[in-house]
Amino acid sequence: MQSLSILLLLFVVFHPSSALPQKPNIVFVLVDDWGYQDVGYRGSNILTPNIDSLARTGVILDYHYVTPLCAPTRASLMTGRYPIRTGYWRGNPSIREEWGLGLNETTMPEMLARNGYSSHCVGKWHLGFFKPDLLPGNRGCETYYGFVGSPTQDHFNHTNERGYFDFRLQYHNKDGSFIDNILYDAKGKYSCDLYTERSLDIIKSHNRSKPLFMYLAYSNVHAPIQVEKADFVKFTGHMGPELGLERKSLAAMVSKVDEGIGKIVDQLKKDGLYDTTLLIVSTDNGGVLLRSTNFPLRSGKRHVLEGGVRSWALVNSPLLQRHGYTNTNLFHVVDWYPTFQHLAGDNPEAHHKKQLQIDGINIWETLNSNKHLSRDEILLSFSHPKYCHGCTSNASPDDVFALRWKKWKLIDTAASLHRRWGSENCVKKSKGGCGENILPYHGRLDTGRITLFDLESDPRETKNVHDLYPDVVETMMLRRSFYSQQTKPIFKIKSCRENCFVNNTVQPWRWT
Repeated sequence: MQSLSILLLLFVVFHPSSALPQKPNIVFVLVDDWGYQDVGYRGSNILTPNIDSLARTGVILDYHYVTPLCAPTRASLMTGRYPIRTGYWRGNPSIREEWGLGLNETTMPEMLARNGYSSHCVGKWHLGFFKPDLLPGNRGCETYYGFVGSPTQDHFNHTNERGYFDFRLQYHNKDGSFIDNILYDAKGKYSCDLYTERSLDIIKSHNRSKPLFMYLAYSNVHAPIQVEKADFVKFTGHMGPELGLERKSLAAMVSKVDEGIGKIVDQLKKDGLYDTTLLIVSTDNGGVLLRSTNFPLRSGKRHVLEGGVRSWALVNSPLLQRHGYTNTNLFHVVDWYPTFQHLAGDNPEAHHKKQLQIDGINIWETLNSNKHLSRDEILLSFSHPKYCHGCTSNASPDDVFALRWKKWKLIDTAASLHRRWGSENCVKKSKGGCGENILPYHGRLDTGRITLFDLESDPRETKNVHDLYPDVVETMMLRRSFYSQQTKPIFKIKSCRENCFVNNTVQPWRWT
């Protein structure tokens, strides 16, 4: 009887939906450091007509959670696993650290490729490169085009903050040899345009005998804030003088991504692929304070408050039964892996590589028909220096635990919470931020380590109610102990000290 139950469970979880005639094409667009309110359909005056159209005719995911930083979100997307399991709970790795997504992890493109998909990856990787096995071209991406190292990259020169060049095309040739081709001729060309053009080429050359998976990770709007002068004029001419140069430049970077997404959708339709395509667009974390607007959410990137971990996200596809509405279920970036696993018909037991524990859940039926999702809890963050063995003091992570449970959000940390919100008057005035768009909160808000918010009545996280609901606090703190036991410890990480980057170019330095 137990064996029969297991077989039935595997059928329910991994058998593709009968509502779909075939495995869908999947296009996942991840944008970088994009503020929650910096999109037209949320009231901004930044020009995003293509995204607005996708939101209007698709499904807006109102509570789509990510992590506060770039690399942890990408690791969770690629694996369906919380950062406590991948080791990315520590945050972003340094470019010289011997660190990356574990080779025991099955990545999303790897999982889809073993189920017949043609998997292509474009843009920012940020999941390890110190040895060739960690490069995206060896992690399931049939082709990879972009940069693999530092989170910060000049959008024209394609050099990181240390001046090292990093732009490449990876693939395996006909005899199976791995090719990592450094594209020095990309210098001077805007990365957003290059990623869009590469994506269009992938769609145009796609062999329709296989379903397509394309992961497009734009580096916009991550610093440095750069854009072509012509695009600056094109996309910001309607904005008033109260907005500074940096804010207008960021707006133009946003509009460039929107323009690229519009071109990709048009190409999918032109080639007859869009009717069988599932398109997802999401941010990796909240926008950077004083530059982006996360209104009405509190705080931004690097923080566990809503402005740092709640992303804007949408899904659009003719395959969906319901369109044009806002889905208010609780989602997390870890959910996409098991959802795509379901749509691809993957059975992990049939493959030699062990299926690691998945934290996400299959959300297809919820996306498809707005079915209620039976989920109460999402781990938003957990880190503690005691699990980082040998970390130096300046690289030691904070002691932070953040949990969403039903309508409640608990934060337990020794660090002070960021007392900043978007200014409502400023946002109403300029519809998208201005010089004083982030104002400090004066006065004592948080008492001690533990903060509890009722997000239904207080979505801006202004009132700490932990003294009023001790039973809720006790219940949620018990989960801290549970997740603490699940956390993957990190041991002393080696760093490359010399001869790391030949010819000032980012590349692996360990080959064994």
